[in-house]
Amino acid sequence: MASQTVTCVRLPEGLDWKTFNGELKARKLVVAGGQGKLTGQVFRVGHLGSVTLDEILSAIAVIEEALVKLGWDTSPGVGVAAAERAGIAALEESGQPDQDTPERIASAFA
Repeated sequence: MASQTVTCVRLPEGLDWKTFNGELKARKLVVAGGQGKLTGQVFRVGHLGSVTLDEILSAIAVIEEALVKLGWDTSPGVGVAAAERAGIAALEESGQPDQDTPERIASAFA
């Protein structure tokens, strides 16, 4: 089931949540950790209300920066580029490519 208000992301095996979250906070990105049996396994990104594609892309860029800082083998910009393609496609598909709405943005990442 897809949510229009939050996206849940599985942490890679071996990535320490507290360290990763500290890197995100240092870059002014606030996300929520998993709860219950998902503690330390996932994090949640909220996108309730008026969220633009640019804001989503910025958040993904910060996540990539944090992974690089922590020594993870990742190519900076790859996630941002993929998200940008998906987001633009969703906006174009909606027939209103110049307008971001929470529903259209959420559908691009569902």
